[in-house]
Amino acid sequence: MNDPIVYPPNCQELAEDLSKEELIRRLKAIQSYFQQVDQFTQNKYEALSRHLASEFFLEHPSRDVRMLSACCLADLFRILAPEPPFYDHGLLKQVFSFFARELSGLREPDSAAFSKHFYLLENLAVLRTFILCLEIPDGMDVIALLFKNLLEAASERLPEKAKQLSIQLMTGILYEADNLTQEVLDLLLSHVIPPLKNQRKEAYRLAVQVIQKSANSLEKPVTDFLHSVLVEGHRSHSELAEDPNPLLFELQTIAPSLLAPVLPQLEFKLKSTDERERKEVCRLLADIFSAEPLDQKPLWLAFLGRFRDRCIDVRKLCVHSAGTIWKAQPHLRADLEAELIARATDPDEGVRVEVVLTVVNSLRRESPSEGLFRLLAERTLDRKFRVRKESLQGLCALYRASGTSAAESEPYKQIPSLLLHVYYIDSVADHALVEQLLGVHMVPWQSEADERAQALTALWRSLDRRARDAFDDLLRCKQHLREELRQWIAAPSSRGDRMALLARSLESSLRPLPHLRSLGERLTSDSALKRLFSLFLDAPTCSKRADCVRQILQKIGQPTPGNGLYWLTRQLLERASQLLVDRDAALALPSCDEPALLPRLAELEPDAFQQEALLEALLPWLDMGGAHSEAALRVLRIAAMPFERALPAVKKLALEGSKWAVRTLATLAPTELAHLLPEWESRAATKPDALGAIAAAILEQPAELEVSVRHCITDEDEKTPRKAKKKPVVHDDESGSAAKESVRRSSRRKVEPQSSEEEKSSEEKESSEDEEEEKEKASPPVRRASKRRKK
Repeated sequence: MNDPIVYPPNCQELAEDLSKEELIRRLKAIQSYFQQVDQFTQNKYEALSRHLASEFFLEHPSRDVRMLSACCLADLFRILAPEPPFYDHGLLKQVFSFFARELSGLREPDSAAFSKHFYLLENLAVLRTFILCLEIPDGMDVIALLFKNLLEAASERLPEKAKQLSIQLMTGILYEADNLTQEVLDLLLSHVIPPLKNQRKEAYRLAVQVIQKSANSLEKPVTDFLHSVLVEGHRSHSELAEDPNPLLFELQTIAPSLLAPVLPQLEFKLKSTDERERKEVCRLLADIFSAEPLDQKPLWLAFLGRFRDRCIDVRKLCVHSAGTIWKAQPHLRADLEAELIARATDPDEGVRVEVVLTVVNSLRRESPSEGLFRLLAERTLDRKFRVRKESLQGLCALYRASGTSAAESEPYKQIPSLLLHVYYIDSVADHALVEQLLGVHMVPWQSEADERAQALTALWRSLDRRARDAFDDLLRCKQHLREELRQWIAAPSSRGDRMALLARSLESSLRPLPHLRSLGERLTSDSALKRLFSLFLDAPTCSKRADCVRQILQKIGQPTPGNGLYWLTRQLLERASQLLVDRDAALALPSCDEPALLPRLAELEPDAFQQEALLEALLPWLDMGGAHSEAALRVLRIAAMPFERALPAVKKLALEGSKWAVRTLATLAPTELAHLLPEWESRAATKPDALGAIAAAILEQPAELEVSVRHCITDEDEKTPRKAKKKPVVHDDESGSAAKESVRRSSRRKVEPQSSEEEKSSEEKESSEDEEEEKEKASPPVRRASKRRKK
C-alpha cells in the first residue's frame, strides 16, 4: 500500500487538498486517457486504483467528482480484465456498492451528467463486471442495491438503449449466480404484481423482460420459494409469501415454465378444509386458466370439482369465472357447459343467478348451444323472481342483438313465446317485466314505425298458441287498465273502488293504496298534472306518450329512494302505456302482409286503427280475396271509418257469400243489404250455396245488429210477389231469436225451390211450428226450460 501512485502520461497528481474545479479537471484527463486504452498486460495502476477507491473519492460531496471517479475505476476494471485491479474483498465491495449508487443517476435523463452515467452503465454491462461481486462475501447485498436502482430508474424518458443495457446487466448476473438471496428475488418479482405493476409501468416491463430472458436461471429459486410457501406454509421470510396467488398468476402469464413444477401442488390446496383457502386457490386457477392454454388436466378436473363445493361463495366464484374461461379456452367449453347446466338447479338463488348471468355474457357474440339455451329457457320459470328476471332479460337481449333474423332462426325464434309464457304467472312483477321487455327489446318503441311494424309481425309469426293467447291477454289488460285510470282521473278523490282496482296492477312493495291517495290529491289540486294524464291516455303515438310520461314524472319529483310516489307513478304509467301499437305502426302494418294479426290488433287496440288513412292501405286487400279480404273487412267493421270508396268491393264480396262482408255492411251501411236482395234472389237458382252462405252470415250477426238486418230482409220480402206468410209473434225480450228465425225461414224458401205440393206441405209445417212456438212462449218459463232440456 506504500507503493508510489503511477499516473497516466500527461496527467497530474490527484491530491486531496486540490480545489473542486482543479480536481475535476485532472480526473477528466485521467478518464479520457483510460477511455482510449484497450487493455494492459501489467497492472501498474493498482496504487491509483486503490487511491480512487478511497473514501475521499467515494464519498466526495461533488457529484461530478464521484461520477468521474466511478468512470475511471470502471475503465480500470475493463483494462485489467479478467483480473481485478485489486483483490481486497472489502475494498471490492465498497467499489461495487459505489457503482450501484452512481447508477441511480439514470433516473434523470435530462441532466448534464447523464452521458457519464450512461457510459458507466454500458461499461459495466458489456464487461459483466458485477460478476466479480458474486465471489465476495455479502456480495448479494450489493446486487440487491443494483437491481433496486436499475428498476427505479426505468421510466418513459429513459432511452431504450439504456433499458436494454440494464436488462443485459441484470440477466448476466442472474445467469452466473448460483444462489440468489430472497431479497434479490423479491426486488425482481415485486415489480410484476400490484401495486408496483400498476404504479410503475416501465419498471414492470423491464422486470418482465429480465424474467423471460432468465427463466432457466430463475426456475430453481422460484420453485423453492413457492414450494416453501404453498406446501410448507412458510410466510415470514418474504412479503410475497403473504399472498402468493397474484405472483403465481403473473408468472404463469410471463413465463409458464417457471410454474410447471409448482402448479400440481395447487391440487391439494383445492381440497383444503379452510373455505377461505379454497376460495383463493379457485380464484387463482380461474385467472390462470383464463390467461392461456394450460396442459394440466388433473388440475383442471380438480378445479371443475369446486363447482360442487359445499361453500356457496366457492360455487359462485367458479361459476363467475366460467365466463372468462369460456372466452379464452374454446376447447374447455364442453366441460364448462356440463358444470353450468348442473349449477342451474343449485339450491342457492345467488348461484342460479350467477349461472344465468355467466351464460348470457358468454353467448353475446356467438350462437348459443342447445344445452345452454335450454338452461336459460328453463330458468324463465324459476321459482324465484330474480332468476326469472335475469333469464328473460338475457334472452331478450340476445334476441335484439341477433337483428331482424332473430324471429326466423333457431333457437332465437323461441324467445318471444318463452317471454309471453311467463305472463301466465300470477304476479304483478312478472307481468310488468314482460310488458317492459316487449316494448324495449322485442318491439323497440323508439324505432321507426316501419321497423316496429316489421318487428311486431315477426314476433307474432314466431309465437305459439299459448303465447298468442297471452299476447291477447296482455293487450286486453293494458286497455282495461287505461280505462280504469281514465275513470279514476275523472274523479280521483271519490272513487275508492277504482283505486283498489288500480292498486292490484301495482307491486305491493310500492305501497300502492297510500300513494294512490296522494296522487289523487295531487290530481285534484293540480289541473296541469290532470291534463297531462289525460294527454297521456289520448296520445296517438309512442313518442308523444313518452313525452307526457317525462313531464308527469318531473312534476311528481326526483327519483330518490325515499320518493315512493315517484316510483309508483312510474310503474302505473309504464303498465298503462301501449308501446306495441300506435297510429303510425297501424298504418305500416298492412305492408307486412300478415292478415291474421291485423284484425286481432284492431279488436284489442281499436283507437289506433280508427283513421281514414288506413283505408287506403286496406283497399288492395279487398281485391285479394281469401284471408286478406276477410282481415280487411274485419278491420273496417271494427274501425267504423267512412268507407264509400271500399263499398263496391265490399258489396261484391257480400254477393259471393263473405260473412264478414255482410257483417261490415250490417254495421256500417245496413240499408245496402236491402239493395242486394234482388241479386241474391237471381243467384238462388244457379248458385244456391252462395245464398246459403249469405243467410248464414246474416244469422251470425250480433244481437244489436239483428234488428237492422231483419228489417232489410222484411222490406225485400214485401216487394216479392209471394203467398202471404204468417208473421211470428215477437216479444221484446226475445226479438233477437225471432229475427234469426224469420231470416232462417226466408233463406230456406229462397235457397230450396219447391214444387207446389212440396211448397204447400212446407207451409203447413211452418204454420204448425209457429203455433207450437207461440204456445211455448205463452207457457210458464219453467215449462219452456224443461222442454228445451228434452230437446
